[in-house]
Amino acid sequence: MLCTVSVFSGRALAVVVPAGSVDGLSAAIAEAGPGGEVVLAAGLHRISGTVMVDIPVSIVGEDGAILESSNLTTDEGVKAALHILGADRARIENLIIQNPADANVAANAGIVIENASDVQIVDNQITGHTNGVLVEHGDRALLKGNVVQTTKDGIVLINGRDVSIQDNWVSCTRFGIWIGSERADITGNTMQGNYIGLLLCSPRNFLISGEVRSTESPATGCMVYQNHAFDNAWGYLVFDGAYNNLLMNNSAAFNTSYDIELGGESTRFGIVTPTTSDNTVIQGLKYTGLKVKVCGINNQAQGHVNLVDTTEDPCF
Repeated sequence: MLCTVSVFSGRALAVVVPAGSVDGLSAAIAEAGPGGEVVLAAGLHRISGTVMVDIPVSIVGEDGAILESSNLTTDEGVKAALHILGADRARIENLIIQNPADANVAANAGIVIENASDVQIVDNQITGHTNGVLVEHGDRALLKGNVVQTTKDGIVLINGRDVSIQDNWVSCTRFGIWIGSERADITGNTMQGNYIGLLLCSPRNFLISGEVRSTESPATGCMVYQNHAFDNAWGYLVFDGAYNNLLMNNSAAFNTSYDIELGGESTRFGIVTPTTSDNTVIQGLKYTGLKVKVCGINNQAQGHVNLVDTTEDPCF
């Protein structure tokens, strides 16, 4: 049986869910109500399937609060542990979101944001899922201080303007941080041991809520500043029609292909992708030695970079 303790904090209602809860989170969200707060006590909390967050609440974990999701339906598509749907200003903070090791059908995403603005995902650990955080029409979302280790993609911005992705650590994925929208601010993140650390490219064909979702605009107007990419194949790849983005004073090391590549027209991922254009790399004195390959149209690299000779290593 689930027991909750409700307290008033100012005008908002806080609901405390004790450790060992089973399928208690949805009821706690409903009890807290819009503007309320749900606190998961330190310890394990199990949920059977996706928890829909459809009202603006804060879900906050005490240190050591673990959320496990299993027993999902087997229909196709993205199934998240937490699905924020239409809940502007919802907040998820300080949770360990993981799949149980023995789950037959587990969540294949930690968190999905869908049609919700000003959502905050802060200081969480997301492990064992296929995808970490997917943002589909999540304008002005803040993803900050999260640790993400997944089997496919880490943080994916499908659609959403003015999203801020700050100070996250993403490792051991296919695409660490994958951006396909407008005016994203990507600052202070670390991408380690991925295939591609940070990818400005158009995410396609994510089945969310029964509909196929793809980026509506190439990555444009994004600021990629003082991030760190190491032990990837590519550190930073600008690709698939991305244009007018600025990469400034990022660090990179031990990436096997290129530290930074501004790509031209290509078929390397099995489809024809258009050239990138008007992207700029700037490296100051403290950020020297990056191996940078410049292809595409009107792309440029300025400052202290080691440019790849594309007559010897052609664009592809």
